[in-house]
Amino acid sequence: MKKIIILGVVFLLSGCITPEQQFNQDQSYCDKFGYQKGTDKYADCLKEFHMQRDKIEQQSDSRMMENFMSN
Repeated sequence: MKKIIILGVVFLLSGCITPEQQFNQDQSYCDKFGYQKGTDKYADCLKEFHMQRDKIEQQSDSRMMENFMSN
């Protein structure tokens, strides 16, 4: 649960940074979670950040389109 909360906060705050900065930030969080670079668990951690970011972006796009269509 703690990991999910941290992911949510990270994604909310990461809207104004470059993809490279996001990747570096994701790596930092995976390091803090204790995953070792080069392992499957580390790759899974990075993938989770990427997938969550995509999901949030899709939800945001859908809401924006719904708001546009309703006006």
